[in-house]
Amino acid sequence: MAELSPAAQAVLDVYWKHVGVPSALAKELGFTNTPLVAALCAVADQLGHATSAHTLYAIATELEGFN
Repeated sequence: MAELSPAAQAVLDVYWKHVGVPSALAKELGFTNTPLVAALCAVADQLGHATSAHTLYAIATELEGFN
């Protein structure tokens, strides 16, 4: 399994914590991070500051490939 960047891993860990599934088990149990990726892209779409939007898109793209 590929490793995520520290930023993407932090976002994913917080997501799974709030979903109530340990991050290490989520993929094994068949859970998907698709809603997280969609939410990150939606927020990035609304940002006026290009650097912030670019950062969120980069994290979303990385997590999408990790799904």
